[in-house]
Amino acid sequence: MPNPSRPSVAFDRTVLTDVQNGMRPSKAAQFVVSLILALTMFILCAPVTGPLPALGILATAILACVVWWRYLRRSGVRGNTYSPMKTDAEAARTPFSWKEEGRLVLVLALVFGLSQAASMFSGQGRWGFAAIAALITAGLMYWVITFDAWRPARYTDPKKLQQDMEIKNPTEWLQAFLYCRRCVPGGLQILSDALKEDLSHYGWTAHSVNEALDKLVQQGKAVKIRELRSADGARKWVTLTEEGSQDFQERHGG
Repeated sequence: MPNPSRPSVAFDRTVLTDVQNGMRPSKAAQFVVSLILALTMFILCAPVTGPLPALGILATAILACVVWWRYLRRSGVRGNTYSPMKTDAEAARTPFSWKEEGRLVLVLALVFGLSQAASMFSGQGRWGFAAIAALITAGLMYWVITFDAWRPARYTDPKKLQQDMEIKNPTEWLQAFLYCRRCVPGGLQILSDALKEDLSHYGWTAHSVNEALDKLVQQGKAVKIRELRSADGARKWVTLTEEGSQDFQERHGG
C-alpha cells in the first residue's frame, strides 16, 4: 500500500487545541436554552388563563429548537460501544443508551410532575411555585445539556499529553485526530463523511483520508463499522480500537 499523502500542517499543540475546541458546544447557547425552557415551565405553572400561556409555550419551544439546532446539535457522531467481541450486526446498530435517552425521560417526568403539582397552589402561592419550578428546570436542563455521557475508561485528556508534540506522519496524524476527538471505545464514533469534512480544514483530501484510515485499520489501530439503513443506504462509522488508543497514549506521554 502506498504511503498516504502528507497533511499540510503538523499535528502540534495548536492543532490539538483546535481539534478539542471543535467538540465543545457554545456555553452561551447552553445557558440560553436552559433559560428558555425555564421560562416555558414558568408559563406552564403560572396562574394565567386564556390563549396567552399556550402561545408563550409555543414561542419559547420554537426558540429553544432553533438555538439547539443551530448551536448545540451534535451531528456526525454517536456513542461508541464498539467491542471486538460483538458480532457485525450488533456493532453496526446505533446503540440505545439510557445515558443519553434516559435524560430525556427525566426531563419529561419533571415537566409532567411540576405542571401537575402547580394545581395544588393558588394566588400568590402559585406564582411562587412557578418561580421555584422555573429555577429547578433551569438547573436540571443545564446539567442535561452539559453532562458528558460518553466517558471512555483508560483515557488521558489530550491536554495532559506531551507539550512538544509535532506529528507529520499521516497515519499518526489521523490517529491523533481521532484520539483527541475521543473516537475511542467507550467514547464516540464519527461518520466517515464527517471525518473527511473535518480533516479538509487541515488540508486533507478525501483520498488521503481513505489511505491513512486504511493503513490504521490494517495495523489494527482503527476500525470501520458499516451500518445498514433502510432509508438512506449504508453509513460508515470510524473509531480507534483499544489498541490504537493505548498506543497513542503510550507514545505521547499519557
